[in-house]
Amino acid sequence: MNASQKLLVWVEGLLFVILALLIETTFPETITSHNYYLEISLTLLIFYSFRRGDIAGYIAGAVLGLGIGYFQVENIQTEWMVLVASAVQYAMAGLAGKFARNLQRTLFNRRMKSVYLNLITGTVLSYLAFFILKFIFNQYVLHVGEIANGPYAVTIGLSFLGNVVLGLAILFIILNVSAKYWIPKNTPYISRKERSRLLND
Repeated sequence: MNASQKLLVWVEGLLFVILALLIETTFPETITSHNYYLEISLTLLIFYSFRRGDIAGYIAGAVLGLGIGYFQVENIQTEWMVLVASAVQYAMAGLAGKFARNLQRTLFNRRMKSVYLNLITGTVLSYLAFFILKFIFNQYVLHVGEIANGPYAVTIGLSFLGNVVLGLAILFIILNVSAKYWIPKNTPYISRKERSRLLND
């Protein structure tokens, strides 16, 4: 990948982060009286990771987490751990990028069962790591995990399940709208000859 292609990856990542931040400001952090977490922005970064790989996903996720954490604190000097926790949690979107190569190649070859397997596995792992870290940080580091309506672990568990279902629904819709959204023109996972064939389909 040459310099211009690398620049395109990071510019795309920045655009995804900005869009994710807009989503964060539009939708509430928690829903219902049980304070279940709503993490639509993480789904967007998971999609980016499936396009660009794990390293790009980790970095974009960490940047998103820093942005979200910045808007949550009143004093960075005394609440800097909130930024760290948020960055580490959202960086887990990059785990989906571990499946980027397999997803793109199986999608290119129209092996849809394998596509769905990679999509589901990467998404579930990203959300699982995110919510495990959220539980650990909130309960044992930041001490903000006490929920009056029930055990915090239950809240985290149900939030995980709900976000996985919602996230997979969104990603399935994107996948079925157009497969080309998942395979960038300059992807390193498919050869130039294979890419030209994809564009001519």
